[in-house]
Amino acid sequence: MVYYNLKPLDCPVILLRGWGTKTCDPSHRTWSHIEAYLTGTGVPYVVPYYHRFGSIEERAQSVIDQIRQLYPQWRVHLVGHSMGGLVARAIAARCNLPFKVLTVTTFGSPHRGLKYLGKLPGMDGDGKLAALIREVFGSDFGGVCNITTEFMARFNQTTLNNPTVRYFSWAGHLRFYQIKYAAMLAFVSQFHRHSDGIVGTESAAWGPDLGPGVHLGTVEGLSHSKIVSAELFANSIPYLRSAELWR
Repeated sequence: MVYYNLKPLDCPVILLRGWGTKTCDPSHRTWSHIEAYLTGTGVPYVVPYYHRFGSIEERAQSVIDQIRQLYPQWRVHLVGHSMGGLVARAIAARCNLPFKVLTVTTFGSPHRGLKYLGKLPGMDGDGKLAALIREVFGSDFGGVCNITTEFMARFNQTTLNNPTVRYFSWAGHLRFYQIKYAAMLAFVSQFHRHSDGIVGTESAAWGPDLGPGVHLGTVEGLSHSKIVSAELFANSIPYLRSAELWR
């Protein structure tokens, strides 16, 4: 694998998992290939914990608190898979962070929502009911419905790009001839013509409507889980390194 020859990054990488992942379970290795790459190149990284069903805002605050303890006043790269990419955007948009966000890189993130979730009830984590649920269960469970198209339309209007942060995205694209994904695609394709089996490629790809940023590629044959690839991350390295060197 040639990507091990690339110059490592100087700044820590924060790996943010997606919706429903048991982030408290060390055996669940969403980032295993990228963790191996970072370990092999000597780049520091951390996979923060947050409640598997928490809202974007709840997750963002939890990650900020953990980075504050680990890397106060450092510059960091935020890398998010699926809903984790939305958490990264929410963090980068904040003012007065105790650290500096250099880049946000998303892998299969539903920036414009998932159309097939439109029937779920709304919960953004700010209401009295959400506060009560959080007090009882330790989470407001807002993540269940923070990725509808309606919620993401509001999110994109209020979560503006930070002009000092560089934004990048990757998307996957499955085909029906990939038999093991056929049933999933049969459902999702009714709402998203092209997808990685979960997230529509048009939702995952960065575009002008989201503000300045670069879509690094839509990769044929990669499912929603396989998009978390060491090779794709390695292909992102020159862009992240450029942000480290840029003043």
